[in-house]
Amino acid sequence: MNVILPVVDQDTAREKLERQRFKRLRRSLTALLNRLPSRHRDAAGPPAPRRPLPYMEVVWMPAYHVTIDLTAKGRTHPVDVMVGGRDDQFAMMNMADLTFDRHADPESFPPTIDEPQAEQVARSGIVTAILRTPGWGAKPTIGQTRHIELVQYPFWVYHFERRAGLLDIKILDAVTGNLPGPKTKSTILRAFVEGRDGHAN
Repeated sequence: MNVILPVVDQDTAREKLERQRFKRLRRSLTALLNRLPSRHRDAAGPPAPRRPLPYMEVVWMPAYHVTIDLTAKGRTHPVDVMVGGRDDQFAMMNMADLTFDRHADPESFPPTIDEPQAEQVARSGIVTAILRTPGWGAKPTIGQTRHIELVQYPFWVYHFERRAGLLDIKILDAVTGNLPGPKTKSTILRAFVEGRDGHAN
């Protein structure tokens, strides 16, 4: 399976996350875990720290790389997107920014959506994104799907103790350097609780 390597290094990620950590309060790990189905919460509990806090690690989450033809203003060109394999989040990507490693074998989590679902999210997401972009006078036409592949997408995860006995995490997209929204954090927490799936195939 193709693994996308981080673009943002650990020192840069730590600086940004620690600055953001002290800038404003975020939802606690306890609050998020309490929203999980009781069968997961009671069985697993909060993820135990594997080393002194705070610490950082790269966590790879399943994602679908989808390439779809887009025709607009009489021209057809491929558009690349990523669709989250566990939360169906959509993002248009510049593939020149990505470095793939087919031989890497990180710990991974299984996807919860399949290729047809990912393709549907990609198609609807492309139309929505293009229509919201200034300068497009006519509705684009979505063509064939050229490529769809399950890959592993990296996030920096910063583990820390918010206060005595209360663990929390902060997330940074290891490719774009952006701070994802709470949905990504919740997805990663759920993946931690439900368990990793061994190694990527």
